[in-house]
Amino acid sequence: SDDEAYLATKQENSVGGVFGKGGTAGSIVSGWDRRSTNLTPKWSGWFNELRNNCFQLLGLLSAQRVIFAPELAHIYPQLVSVVANPEHLRSMEHRHFTQYLKQFIEILMLCTPSTLYQSHLTAILGPVFEHIQYRLKYTWDPIIGNSGLSMESTKPLGSDNCAQIANQLSSSGVESWLIAYYARGGLFVGDLDSVTAEAAVEKARVELTRTFSDSIQSVLALKGGWALVLANKAKEEQAMKRNDPSKLAAGPRNRVSETDGPVNADGTKRSQVDLQLDARKLARIDKLCHFLLLENEQIAGALVVTIIEVSEN
Repeated sequence: SDDEAYLATKQENSVGGVFGKGGTAGSIVSGWDRRSTNLTPKWSGWFNELRNNCFQLLGLLSAQRVIFAPELAHIYPQLVSVVANPEHLRSMEHRHFTQYLKQFIEILMLCTPSTLYQSHLTAILGPVFEHIQYRLKYTWDPIIGNSGLSMESTKPLGSDNCAQIANQLSSSGVESWLIAYYARGGLFVGDLDSVTAEAAVEKARVELTRTFSDSIQSVLALKGGWALVLANKAKEEQAMKRNDPSKLAAGPRNRVSETDGPVNADGTKRSQVDLQLDARKLARIDKLCHFLLLENEQIAGALVVTIIEVSEN
């Protein structure tokens, strides 16, 4: 949409935003914007929000544990057949897949009861992680020079070259079409100028990778609320090792403690209830990490290989 194109250029809102000087209004469908009576430039925004609403509902179902209710067990296989369908996953644009990861998959992993990992996570995470490995590979291969594709074949898909490229790829098969699709960030940039189009594709590529990285860090307790639990545990071990209980009441050096009792590693107050909650969270972290990395060959294989490839590149 015009708004997404504007955000890709990282311009200041102080100049009037999409409709201001240097804005991108009317750039995707040349001469028409969402303030016009023509519905065409509005469709992309509507469909995008409709798709995001579906992902948000799935995230709410997971966060509130509705999806794990015994009353819904008989329809769970139907849900899996839709949300983890390989063809559906492969055909998503990057911008839609990032929302799928952020608003549904990450929440699902964090909220699934440990006793239901095998029955409720395996069927979804297996296809999803295998697809992420595939998508990231062909998204970044043209950039690091491993794809064998020419620079021309990775240019953003716009109104001027769309028909030509479609004709070329139609006889190459689905696999070749997908490789070119991911190389272009899964975007159609319409009538955008070449500089803004390149920025939009680059933003989609980086956002996909960042979202995957953030999700994995969250479920492995490397960031977010669970990371604080591990930081507290490390702090307790350090206090025991040095036989210095005062460490438990000491926050970070760059923060003044506002309490005389135990504090978290980030300096916030830590009550007895927090201690009990941390114990439960620690057990969840241990079980989820064990499940992701050791219990299922399909999930662990795709996840570990993807992390290695991302780290190397």
